[in-house]
Amino acid sequence: MNKLLGLLVLAMLTGCNGAGVKSRVKSLDEAINAYAQALRWGRYDDAQVFHMSRDGKRIALDEHTMADIRVTGYSVRETVLDEEGTTADVQAEFKYFVTNRGALQTRVLPQTWWYDEESKRWLLDSGLPDFKGMAAPKGVTEPKQDPRIREIPRE
Repeated sequence: MNKLLGLLVLAMLTGCNGAGVKSRVKSLDEAINAYAQALRWGRYDDAQVFHMSRDGKRIALDEHTMADIRVTGYSVRETVLDEEGTTADVQAEFKYFVTNRGALQTRVLPQTWWYDEESKRWLLDSGLPDFKGMAAPKGVTEPKQDPRIREIPRE
């Protein structure tokens, strides 16, 4: 929140379209909070509505991949707003675990949020990161299946 306040003060001091930028910064904060809440509660359909490219195409989330992911935290480390207050480069910290690994992982990843004038909403110009494709932390390995256990075919 302090970073958001700092951005707001900076935008106002530089004379950038005062009230419009202030309103967009507030709505960016609200969008990020709603997005974070959707991720933490595993409501990926709700998070999906924030993912849209600038040309108006929805960016699909891989529900199959996300089935094994539990996001436990999403926080903003840094936000850099452009002069017009329509694009925000965000360094987002994801805390998550892949259920078959069981170890909490933390990654800071860049995101680009953009303001859609038509819908008056902030949107993400990318999909979710490939959580499973990211390397596990040092010392954490994928569990190996016990060779004595085999799946019993169902009739």
